[in-house]
Amino acid sequence: MALLGGAWTPNVVWYLMGGPRRFGELRRDMPEISAKTLSLRLKEMTASGVVLRRLIATSPPSAEYELTPL
Repeated sequence: MALLGGAWTPNVVWYLMGGPRRFGELRRDMPEISAKTLSLRLKEMTASGVVLRRLIATSPPSAEYELTPL
């Protein structure tokens, strides 16, 4: 439970359960969360191994986030 603590973290997990999502898609799913807070949550969850960040070779470059088996 320590990995999922913090405001908005359960919401992020909920939306990522449906499959990989881009940052903008998560922002549209949760319009009440600020971009700064979402970015912070994704960084924390990536550092703890809950979320995988995958870079996509597009122009401009973008990233997808998905849940890990953890």
